[in-house]
Amino acid sequence: MTERVLILGGGFAGLTVAQGLRGKGFAITLVDQHNYHLFQPLLYQVATGELLGEAITTPLRHLLPSYGVSFRLGNVIEIDLLRCQVHMEDGGVCQGSCRVTHFLSGLFILSLWVQIYRPDGCPIACAA
Repeated sequence: MTERVLILGGGFAGLTVAQGLRGKGFAITLVDQHNYHLFQPLLYQVATGELLGEAITTPLRHLLPSYGVSFRLGNVIEIDLLRCQVHMEDGGVCQGSCRVTHFLSGLFILSLWVQIYRPDGCPIACAA
């Protein structure tokens, strides 16, 4: 039986994990609340009018097939580690694989939040 890997978040960490697992025999699904990857290092250029927003986004549907990854658009509202499930806001459930007897022997990666700082040094929580 093919092990299923569920990656939450299509930011740099989520895409790096998806790319790293490519071709290793896993059934991989990536879940994100947006259908695009935002290249955050250039976000300041959008804010200053030097670039358009489209210049720093890439549709996930263009990236993920080359990694052998399926995509699920939506918001996660609950993570059930005992059943290895992620419950979505729209009522859907994504199923992963894990070893319940010893969870640490499994792999669980959560890539949902990054920390961004304003020019005055105060942190701003931002969904990746």
